[in-house]
Amino acid sequence: MRKFSLIWLIGLYLCVLLGAAILTPILYQCVQLIDHICSLKALHHLATKPLSQYLDRIRMVSFFATVLWLSKSNHFLENWHLRSTFKHYLSTFVAGCLLWCVLFAVIMAVIPPVFHYPDGHLRFVGAFVGSFFLVCLEEIMFRGFLWDALRTRYSVGLSTLFLSLLFALMHFSMCTDSEHPSLWIQSFLCAKSSLVNIAHGFQLTYFLCLFLLSGLLIHLRTQCQTLWASIGFHQGLVFVLLLSRQWYYFAPQPPSWWGNGSLTHSWFVLCVLLVIYLWTLLAKKRPAKASKFTY
Repeated sequence: MRKFSLIWLIGLYLCVLLGAAILTPILYQCVQLIDHICSLKALHHLATKPLSQYLDRIRMVSFFATVLWLSKSNHFLENWHLRSTFKHYLSTFVAGCLLWCVLFAVIMAVIPPVFHYPDGHLRFVGAFVGSFFLVCLEEIMFRGFLWDALRTRYSVGLSTLFLSLLFALMHFSMCTDSEHPSLWIQSFLCAKSSLVNIAHGFQLTYFLCLFLLSGLLIHLRTQCQTLWASIGFHQGLVFVLLLSRQWYYFAPQPPSWWGNGSLTHSWFVLCVLLVIYLWTLLAKKRPAKASKFTY
């Protein structure tokens, strides 16, 4: 595993973002041209998406692929214990679902949500599959390659701090659309907005929730010694969140203590995550049971 410093990772991300800004207009025009030649429903839906969404996907996939290529590790299945049983995945997935359901129930008891059923049913399969692939990509990149790379250079505490900072700030770096007539300049403006939004769109509660969540996922990954543990817990949270968005929404301006229904903007959820994280750090491992037989 190649050693990565924090400054080196930030420089790598900026280079990938520049490359994504160059590649995005080319890919965007190719999709538009193919959609004009052969009209496919799925392709037409992709062609109508704004340029900022193209750039978002390309920069994340490019950064993941670049770290994968530069890590020079051919034994990641063994390092992350992905060939182990699904016991840790199932247990942490259920725990993540239960935690988010309990938090939603408490917030719903205080803030009455507005229910809506756009299609008459919930898409459980779509939410499960979508959350699984989204979470796998994030966990393999952050708690997989980046964690192993940082651990070769820094201690556990510093690696957790740096990785949690990167994980939280990456969620603020969303691209926003530009109305410039030139597609190339529009792409570079979208790339610039992803950096500017880290400062302009910064929210303390959202940042701290993501920071604690990353620390909790790192603790699960290291204590269970398998990446399936962090994947399961993270997917449980995202799965319930996706279902909740199909089910109901909250009032436009709820009390700041309870957040806006997304759970990651709530001081209440932040306190719960802090208690859980401190409990997992301070909890002592149970001593192994003595054998019944003596020899």
